[in-house]
Amino acid sequence: MKPIMWIDICGILVLILLAMEVATLILLRRLNTRFASLDRALAQAEARGREQAQRLESLDRLRAHQQLAEEAINTGATLAREVHQDFASIPFSILENIEPVAARNAHKLHDRISNDLFAAIGNLNRDFGRQLRGESDRSKTSGAPTPSKSDNKPKR
Repeated sequence: MKPIMWIDICGILVLILLAMEVATLILLRRLNTRFASLDRALAQAEARGREQAQRLESLDRLRAHQQLAEEAINTGATLAREVHQDFASIPFSILENIEPVAARNAHKLHDRISNDLFAAIGNLNRDFGRQLRGESDRSKTSGAPTPSKSDNKPKR
């Protein structure tokens, strides 16, 4: 048997270092593949996040427009009620000079029907708005018409 020489030990150390370098390169390649995969997943998640933010922004704009439309309809219905009652009072005041009792009864009936109609429009607008907003019916009243500002006027 021949003695182990320094050259043999150096050769073995070189082979060990070469094996370690190969193992390190394989590990680095796997890590690079994994990092690339994670980068793609992160880019996809960021894209989904941007899309979700755009959807939320659109939903906020839609809610604001819905609320504005609901308020506009409510204001328009209230104004229409007041204008209608003002115009309707003209023939009733003329009729009151001719037949006062019949005129008052007809005027009361007209006002009750008119108020119920405009209250129904207001309720429909409010309920439709709630449906669009996804609100529950828990806060809804028993179905009675909502009193309006003109309901507080003295009866003629």
